[in-house]
Amino acid sequence: MKRIILTTLIALTIFVLAVFALMRITAKKYFERGNTNYSDLNYDSAIDDYTRAIRINSRHGEAYFKRGNVYFDKGDYDSAIADYTQAIGLNQKHIDEYNRQAYENAIKSFFRYPSIEVYPKAVQLDLYYVEAFFNRGNAYFNKGDYNSALADYAQVIRIEPNFAEVYNSCGLVYIKIVDYDRTIAHFKSVIYIELDSTDANNNRDNEAEEFYSLIVQLTQDFAIYNYTQAIRLNPNYEEAFFNRGNAYFNKDERKSAIADYASVIRLNPNHEEAKRKLEIMGAR
Repeated sequence: MKRIILTTLIALTIFVLAVFALMRITAKKYFERGNTNYSDLNYDSAIDDYTRAIRINSRHGEAYFKRGNVYFDKGDYDSAIADYTQAIGLNQKHIDEYNRQAYENAIKSFFRYPSIEVYPKAVQLDLYYVEAFFNRGNAYFNKGDYNSALADYAQVIRIEPNFAEVYNSCGLVYIKIVDYDRTIAHFKSVIYIELDSTDANNNRDNEAEEFYSLIVQLTQDFAIYNYTQAIRLNPNYEEAFFNRGNAYFNKDERKSAIADYASVIRLNPNHEEAKRKLEIMGAR
């Protein structure tokens, strides 16, 4: 009787393992087919394949990430953000569990061999984990949610400080966050309160313009700093040169703007917008 029970348990175990193996193979098949459809720009088919992979393996973080990319390219930023968030969360759970086990193993090793220094091994992040933060930041940027975009870009820089593209994206945010009408209105309302009525009547508009100019200058400087970081990490980063040139152009720093636009054309002789900016400044 015991032998029959043992044999049955072994058979069930083998069956369950076979089912899980088959499910993993099937999920992989849908995932790979989704990649092919995505490459061929068959977005709806790619979404269907990634969704099938996720139904089979709900912890398939990369499938969430790739489906988020498809939604992003379709302009469905809310769905993209939801999928990137799932990908980030699944990877973070993996990291936390790995670190917990590594820490427990390190403690056990220490008590067994107290003369040997043992430290938990850091988990290697999946590449898509960093890109999920970056792409989610881009989705927030396209929705106009600049604070959330900056928060995600900050995570990318914390994890991977040599990620050139993120600095370029930060620069774009700093340019965008100067909301001209709301900024000027805000400073005027503050000045109305702070100044007495006589001074306010005479000086409030000038005071507001001065504050506003300072804010514009600071945001342009933040943008230039981030574009410069991107260029330092990738000296052939055409878009960063162009964006930094625009920032210098807006600050009326003619020499620096011309140098950056010239760098753009050196990297891409067919960049019409850079040529147009040089013509505006009489440098062509």
